[in-house]
Amino acid sequence: PGVSATGVVNAGQPLQLKAILSVPQSIGGNATWMVDDTSVSLQSIGLFPDTVVVPAVNIFGAPSASVTTVTAYMAFAPNTLPAGVTLTFALLARIPYQNKEAIGSITITVNSPPTSGSFYVDPSSGEALSQSFQFVAAQWVDSDLPISYQFSYTANTGADVVLRSRLEKAFGSSLLPAGEDILQNRISCAVQVFDALNANTTARYLTTVTKSVQRNSSQVEQFVQAQLAAASSDADGIKQATALSSYLLNVINCTFAPNCSHLHRKECISTPHTCGS
Repeated sequence: PGVSATGVVNAGQPLQLKAILSVPQSIGGNATWMVDDTSVSLQSIGLFPDTVVVPAVNIFGAPSASVTTVTAYMAFAPNTLPAGVTLTFALLARIPYQNKEAIGSITITVNSPPTSGSFYVDPSSGEALSQSFQFVAAQWVDSDLPISYQFSYTANTGADVVLRSRLEKAFGSSLLPAGEDILQNRISCAVQVFDALNANTTARYLTTVTKSVQRNSSQVEQFVQAQLAAASSDADGIKQATALSSYLLNVINCTFAPNCSHLHRKECISTPHTCGS
């Protein structure tokens, strides 16, 4: 059989193997996928059966040398193969009644993402939209250089907001919005660390960001204009300005909301001065 696949795959990517199998039409045969690592169970994590059966077909008048050709597949979902190892996959084909065998194999390296590093935000607490926070990634290692870094935070909606796009520079800075009261004003900040083959991992750091003084409509407008003007044509600056301006424009005034926990209701989030349902 012939087996085709890429020689390197990231642990977080799917892997598909494809083999072309030809057997005598009048005899048929079978083929079985194998791997040289006993910790990898094809029956457990493979997305296709590990055995392919090609039945004999007798067609009147067909030449005795006729063959049946089929494609055999094996595939794996992301993060199911062990990272940082080299695996040899093989397809063993048999023609039972002739005691004939043939084998095709391919060696795949499962690339692991950068490891051993740390991530922190300095200061660990501050005020929204006025305190500059430093994002710092340190001591990440990988054999596939260069390593690059992308910084973000998780908004109150649950979406990750990119503040600094992927660069080789392991630090960056940005203002941050306030965290929700129900989360003790904590914001989840993150760094996504990539190697040269795009294998990546994410580290997070909780930062406490308290609300700043309530701004009136004129002050909000001034802040938005200043942020967009400072961003100019810088892509990351525009991302930061857009994220922070969107946060400020959607801030709900909860100054006069009652103690929602005492009322067994959710915190004031979407309606001014009103607890959630």
